[in-house]
Amino acid sequence: MASSPPGCLSAQGQGCGLPAPAFGTPVLLSLLAGLSTGLGGALAVVRRPSGKTIAALLGLSAGVMGWLAMSEMWLVNAYQNGKPLATTLWFLGGALLFALCEPLLPEPNVDGAAGGEGGNGEDATAKDDTHKGGPKARRLLRLGLLMALTLTLHNFPEGFAVGVASLAGSGPLIALSIAAHNIPEGIVIAGPIFAATGSRLRAIGMSFASGMSEPLGALVAVALVRLGGAKVDAEALHMLLAAVGGLMGAVCVINLLPEASQYNAPVHKWGGVVVGALLIAAVGAL
Repeated sequence: MASSPPGCLSAQGQGCGLPAPAFGTPVLLSLLAGLSTGLGGALAVVRRPSGKTIAALLGLSAGVMGWLAMSEMWLVNAYQNGKPLATTLWFLGGALLFALCEPLLPEPNVDGAAGGEGGNGEDATAKDDTHKGGPKARRLLRLGLLMALTLTLHNFPEGFAVGVASLAGSGPLIALSIAAHNIPEGIVIAGPIFAATGSRLRAIGMSFASGMSEPLGALVAVALVRLGGAKVDAEALHMLLAAVGGLMGAVCVINLLPEASQYNAPVHKWGGVVVGALLIAAVGAL
């Protein structure tokens, strides 16, 4: 998550008083930021991945999501809002909610995985069922959909932040920062979906759809400012981010890392984790 807009998302969580705004600029800025998620998805589907590449992609996903969850959405969030205990409880609550609900989530069907584009006998994964609609393909698709859902939840308050920042005059800078770190998020979503289904269109479409929650968040922010007495409840936004962060952290521990271990490529898995964490940390420092 990008830095809080000046005078709005303060550590005291008081919100901000703003004049009745127009919808165009905040929504446009958040739309451009959200579109970069689709760009990341396009980068993830350049070539059909081997088993080692899948392990690296899953590790990358865990690094990106884990860093966002632990650093930005928990620790930095707690520092910004000045309520570390409440933030931690919301974070743990989000993780617990996912841990309880995850066994109840159904496995999706993998349509068109067999003989998907780019598949050939030289692919290392031809020895297993990753590209044949079998259990590994179903698990990968389930992972991709889970990450699309969690990152959509993550993108919504980011769009909200862009909307509020736009009203405070710092929208372009916040939107640029969010756009930069949405690119690896798009890779996180599209990689497993492409590996499971072989469909570039499906993978890019899911990453693009996830980013579209950002303009929706901006639209809600502007609507609240216009219709809700020109006050933004910053504390509620901080707690929502903490809960989503806990959910994202649980996805890493419960799903991503165990699935990456299935490919017997620990160097690729942990290398991906390190690269993902360093990448999102570097983007966040911009």
